[in-house]
Amino acid sequence: MSDQSNQKIYWFNQKFYKLSDSNLSSVQKELDELKETHEELAESIKTMETELVALEATPSNEQMAQIIAKEEKDVKGLTARAEKLRGNGVIVTPADKERKMKNFSRYRSEWLKRKRLCTDMVDMIADGMEKRLKEVHKLIGIETDEEAKVTVPPADKTPGAFLKSVASPTKKKSKHQK
Repeated sequence: MSDQSNQKIYWFNQKFYKLSDSNLSSVQKELDELKETHEELAESIKTMETELVALEATPSNEQMAQIIAKEEKDVKGLTARAEKLRGNGVIVTPADKERKMKNFSRYRSEWLKRKRLCTDMVDMIADGMEKRLKEVHKLIGIETDEEAKVTVPPADKTPGAFLKSVASPTKKKSKHQK
């Protein structure tokens, strides 16, 4: 044993231990067997670690029970909703849908036509009065679509989809929509 500062070094004094060739070969065989065992154990550990990672990634029984309960609740809610819709008895036929789409298109184009006519008329009044457009709007009491935060539905959207996309429970409808 040698003691140097904070380190201690131990070594085996081999001068008292002599190995014969037969002992040396048996020790070598034992060393080879131990190396083989070490490799097998290392491979086994690696396989077990990958299995552990896979097992840790899967939910536990308690977590799975919670997930199943949540999904069952969602299924029950959706089933009840589907039954309610089925039981409502309101089924829209393709002919009804086509008629409603034509009406929607007609009303939309009429809205745009009237908006354009009204805007042109108010512009002419503003020019004749030599006032700004906003002043004329305020004077006459016109509320524009933009002020009321009303948007013209796009022609390619269905009425229901458009109404759902702009519906807001706090939105107040204006009396002076164009």
